[in-house]
Amino acid sequence: MKLINRIKTYLVAAPVFTVLLFSAPSGFCADENGTQIGTVVAVKQSGWANRMNESVKRTIAKGDIVYAGDIIDVKYGNFVQIALKGNPDNIIHVEGNSLIQMFADGPTNVELSKGKVYAMLDNLGSANGFKISTPTAIASVRGTYYQVKTDGVATQAITYQGNVRVGGRHQDGEGTRGEVSVLAAQMTEVNGFSRVPKDPVVISESEFEEINDVIRILETPKPMLDYQEALKASKSEAPVESGSKLVKSGDEDDSEQEQGSQVVY
Repeated sequence: MKLINRIKTYLVAAPVFTVLLFSAPSGFCADENGTQIGTVVAVKQSGWANRMNESVKRTIAKGDIVYAGDIIDVKYGNFVQIALKGNPDNIIHVEGNSLIQMFADGPTNVELSKGKVYAMLDNLGSANGFKISTPTAIASVRGTYYQVKTDGVATQAITYQGNVRVGGRHQDGEGTRGEVSVLAAQMTEVNGFSRVPKDPVVISESEFEEINDVIRILETPKPMLDYQEALKASKSEAPVESGSKLVKSGDEDDSEQEQGSQVVY
């Protein structure tokens, strides 16, 4: 799916620090009759909300409903936190300078065209799935803590708790190329369209602490995560693919990986 091509341009006079909630194009529900995905539980700074069926802008605030197809543009220096429908313990934190669009046709899907999103999913349920998709990768889970960031081409996924499956995405958005399993305190990268994800590497403690920085500002308190415990949890899990490499973050490992099997989410 080509998210950028679906975005309708709006000219809105607003402060530098804003949060914009736009409507989706025709074919997606971005009104009160649509599919509810979640509720805004926190916003840093004020912002404006626009939908295609409205002629005036309005502010976005704590308590606003997010519907399938809504596009959220978080300006630099701000953040938005959204509790997923059905359980307020499942939170996504959208960093500043990020652009997302949310869908609910199957697993809840956050299409991240640029920026950074943290997912903190405690009670997703065995029947439900969740994924963060970028132009070049798809990272899916059934419940865990992880982060995905992208500049629109390169994608990085970090797992803080649990297990995240990451596959490189084809440029047409219709499937993935290869898949790796990223365990707690590990990360992977996908550097381009239709590329196989790099083998997971262990992140540093300072990189791991980013999730605790987010937890500290949540409206609903959550326990802090421990780096050493995350490392122990990863060591206790068997690797998904035999022969996979595991190196410290920052080590040089630019070797090309073999093509993996195609996984379609």
